[in-house]
Amino acid sequence: MKKIIGLSLLCAAMLYAEETGFVTHTELGYVQTSGNTDTKSGTLDFTGKKSWEKSSLQLDVDYLYGEENGIENSNKLESELNYDYKVADHFALNYLVGYKDDKFSGFNYQFYTGPGVKYKAIENDAHKLSFQFNALYSRDSQMDKFYDALGEEIKYPYVDPSKDLAVSTVPGITDEYGSFLLKGDYSWKITDSFKFL
Repeated sequence: MKKIIGLSLLCAAMLYAEETGFVTHTELGYVQTSGNTDTKSGTLDFTGKKSWEKSSLQLDVDYLYGEENGIENSNKLESELNYDYKVADHFALNYLVGYKDDKFSGFNYQFYTGPGVKYKAIENDAHKLSFQFNALYSRDSQMDKFYDALGEEIKYPYVDPSKDLAVSTVPGITDEYGSFLLKGDYSWKITDSFKFL
């Protein structure tokens, strides 16, 4: 007989203070099941924005963690900090700083930063569409890779190469390069209580 216990928690909080121009939105999630497979997972989604005069600063953070039968199977953090300086009604100068850390992607971390521009193509009561373009400096730090005696890559959970002489290690490298980012954001306010993002 399979027994499943589920626990789900969704916490959403929104704070708006017109006099300070500070807005935050936070969502927390947690799920746990037990039975043939025991799993745990948790998520955090945070957005904070501060506006003053022609400037605005926005921080976005997404985090995901998961385990299956006591073994970690996801551990991912993504964060971006955007600074905008409005030069016209639909046009702003931008500076972006981003950081990604995903234990199961093969990278210790990925970092990028650079100037750019934002353009609001549509902005009315129902629809909003904007585009962002940045020229970036990027830095990627790759994780060490481990191989067994047959040359097969050993995935997480890793072994200790000092305790198993049959395991070989290929050190990770760090790449630095220029890149470009182009993204669009669209939202549609269908009703007062329903929004498509």
